[in-house]
Amino acid sequence: MKVSVSDQSSRPVGADLLAVDLGANYFALFDLPVDYLLDHQQLKQSHLRLQRAVHPDRFANQPDSSQLQAVRCAALVNEAFDTLSCPLKRAFYLLELAGHPVDKEQTITDVAFFEEQMSLREQLEAGRSRADAATLALVQQHAQGLMTRLTSAFVEGWRRGGDAGYAAASDSARKMHFVQRLLEEAQQPPATGSIT
Repeated sequence: MKVSVSDQSSRPVGADLLAVDLGANYFALFDLPVDYLLDHQQLKQSHLRLQRAVHPDRFANQPDSSQLQAVRCAALVNEAFDTLSCPLKRAFYLLELAGHPVDKEQTITDVAFFEEQMSLREQLEAGRSRADAATLALVQQHAQGLMTRLTSAFVEGWRRGGDAGYAAASDSARKMHFVQRLLEEAQQPPATGSIT
């Protein structure tokens, strides 16, 4: 399953494609343990090695079937890297691997979380309408702290496993999804006016 690319020049073109398992989970593809916390440097290095090994340009003089396989492998490598590089996508992917996919549209019943989100959104809108940089920075700081706490809760639930652990991890991941959207909105500049 692993693509060994330490000496690509001595490998016949096409050998790397045969070594990539299109059905492998993303962690196995990069030779990483299945866990939320991962070695980002190893992920980046493995991604670069795999990209070089299966890049479609290497197969330009090969039969159409090899070229198509190279495109599929390159797409898989890039999708896997994108998923594992993004903490939220990685959380959703882990739960999917565990057989507990997250319904991102499921209503969150945690009233305290809902009220906190509403308050942060109101502060965000007020800061944006007044072009108040200090308020926007406070909203971002609060939301980032909330994301850190939710991430810790996700990891705890994920590692606990079982139905209760995965349910807790799933709840945390759904909340992380809401907070991520809030953070993205908070980082957008106000539509009009200048920030003071």
